[in-house]
Amino acid sequence: MPSRMSLFNRDLFLQIGRNVGWISIVYFLGLLFVLPIRMMMMMDSESAYTEWTPYTHLFQYDFAIQFILLIAAPVLLSVFLFRFLQVRQWVDLMHSLPVGRERIFHFYTLSGIVFLLLPIILIAVILMFLHNVTGWSNFYSYEDIWVWTGITAVFNLVIYFAGVFVAMVTGISVVQAVLTYIFLLFPAGISVLLTYNLGMLLYGFPSSYYQIRKLELMSPITHFTFLESPDGKIGWKSLLLYLAISAILYVLALLIYKKRKTEAASEAIAFGSLRAIFKFGVTVCTMMVGGLYFGEYQRTFGWLVFGYAFGTVLGYFVAEMVLQKTWRVFSLLNLRSFAVYSGIIVLLLTGVQSLGAYEKYVPVQDEIKSVTLANYIYSSPEENALYTADPLKSSEAVESVRKLHAEIIVNEKGNKRDLRNTQSFYFIYEKTDGKKTVREYRINQLAYEKWLRPIYMSNEYKHATNPLFKIKDDSVRRISIRDGVDIGKSVVIADQTEIRDAMEILKREVENETYEEWKSPIGTSTTIEIMSKADQFNLELKSSYMEFRGWLKEKGLLEQATIMPKDINYILVSKNFADTADWRDKGDPEEWLIRPLEKDSETLKIKNKEQIQAALDQAGYDWYQGGDYMALFVYKQSNTKEIRTFSEKNAPGFIKTHFAK
Repeated sequence: MPSRMSLFNRDLFLQIGRNVGWISIVYFLGLLFVLPIRMMMMMDSESAYTEWTPYTHLFQYDFAIQFILLIAAPVLLSVFLFRFLQVRQWVDLMHSLPVGRERIFHFYTLSGIVFLLLPIILIAVILMFLHNVTGWSNFYSYEDIWVWTGITAVFNLVIYFAGVFVAMVTGISVVQAVLTYIFLLFPAGISVLLTYNLGMLLYGFPSSYYQIRKLELMSPITHFTFLESPDGKIGWKSLLLYLAISAILYVLALLIYKKRKTEAASEAIAFGSLRAIFKFGVTVCTMMVGGLYFGEYQRTFGWLVFGYAFGTVLGYFVAEMVLQKTWRVFSLLNLRSFAVYSGIIVLLLTGVQSLGAYEKYVPVQDEIKSVTLANYIYSSPEENALYTADPLKSSEAVESVRKLHAEIIVNEKGNKRDLRNTQSFYFIYEKTDGKKTVREYRINQLAYEKWLRPIYMSNEYKHATNPLFKIKDDSVRRISIRDGVDIGKSVVIADQTEIRDAMEILKREVENETYEEWKSPIGTSTTIEIMSKADQFNLELKSSYMEFRGWLKEKGLLEQATIMPKDINYILVSKNFADTADWRDKGDPEEWLIRPLEKDSETLKIKNKEQIQAALDQAGYDWYQGGDYMALFVYKQSNTKEIRTFSEKNAPGFIKTHFAK
């Protein structure tokens, strides 16, 4: 007959303390080192009150150590706490006692919570004591202590209950620890694997778009890393959700434990019905990892298929070895089972590949409210929202984007083969019914200039993508203009009237520039830095910006801000070093380009000021993209050297004449 003793049993609690108390002690000592002792070391410094800036929250003190303790202590505690379930003699002895399973589970689980939370509570008490007696109120507050204690306790609990839940479904301690981390990371991990693989299987699937949508929130382990940054925060709603998940895991673990057989000790998976799920899950996940690895690196369909096949074989037989606890798993029965699993996976992949309607879909013009065309997307750290270029709404712009999208789909095979000079393009359609269609492609822009030109040159697109049009003129505090070679030439415009004039002129310059001037700018390298109350951004002062250059000259600022012929010692021009297509493999340009160019007997040396001015006006920026002529500009300031290029079209006449001889 079961005993009617109370839930608390002193002798059993002491026995649990002997088994897992060391984990609690180590956890306490670790937290003691990273918080109170670490604080005393920092505060004891003579510069603590004069030079050191206090941390914004307590998690910033040795965050890496706090993180390791957080993910290690609760898992170890759950493993050693329920060690009796993994050993046949222990489980038989425990279940022979006149105590019901439900009471055993509650007692062990709640005892584990005590040993887990006790170190956190003690550290909080020590921090409050130090706050009172040492005068550290300027460095952290009581609120900081409550926040640290609450967040640390909640994350410890959810990780601990995950370990308890996994302990009920496995009979090997090592497997329990590994499966606990897999269980905690599974939602985020499987989402990454799915999005990556769908991106390789479905042409246009926006894997990057989905990967930045706060996937780190899908696991408490990755979510906790938010606190590493000074402005990192975890809201109370997230904490309540984790507490709810902890409660659910507690109940599920209890229900599973009540049905668990004692014979499950030393079995990798305690329930036969779960073994097939475990085997299939490992096989599918390993298959996706294999496809991701080989497909991402080789970027061909053949290697993608090989990656899937390799991952499937590896995953299936590794899972069998874990379940059977032996490497001898290559029996005829297992091979037949593997064939069944492989058939299911092939059907899944074939089903995904058959979604041709998805790959060919371009929204109809009348269904589109707006469309965003961007080369990059990113998420805001403050909000769970995406920030890209502003949407295009005019019918002309929408139709131009649709034509580009349709052309990319038609040339799918060519796009996949052409991997050089590719760039990401995101098509984000907002539809009239409130739905959204998103596609992502990597294409070579040169192959799509015909369709990109009308989009890029429209004022609507310029206003949507250039930060110059997104900022209010009255919020600009100053405009700094400096040479792009860093030889010390700069001016600052801080007068509000002049700032408004400069902004108006710059906006007109951007609106009026041609496609060639935008794509391949030439002239002196000069940077315009615009700083507002909230942000800053840079523009290039191009030689085509004649109105703005004239305005600077009128103000007497042009020579102070831009490179002039008097700043240059000489220019070396050569046609022998024009091909720089493989510059990435050659290492330091000083060795393979600058020194040989200086020694080349056919090099043209320019010292005439008028010719130097012509060279400054016509030289291109991006030397690594190659050109018909390579030029080395040698400045008087510290003998600074800059590599530039000339195209045959833009090269000054005297350079063409010299090399035509």
